[in-house]
Amino acid sequence: MVAKRPLTIAVLLVLLLLIGIRIALPSMVKDYLNGKLADMGDYRGYITDVDIALWRGAYSLHAVDVSKIDNSVPVPFFVSA
Repeated sequence: MVAKRPLTIAVLLVLLLLIGIRIALPSMVKDYLNGKLADMGDYRGYITDVDIALWRGAYSLHAVDVSKIDNSVPVPFFVSA
């Protein structure tokens, strides 16, 4: 009976780690994408929210805004709500 306890604790710790990663994943992806959109040469952009569905391998981007910087005046290039 003593041998089952460390295995149970290890399984629970791995499960908690996976749940923590799943909870943090949308904000990590949003921060990564916003970093890439902020450095596109003459274009700038941002995303307000990311939803991730791991079981089907899908994601949704909400409120995407990409603008072209022309003579330091932003001109809308692509906007979605």
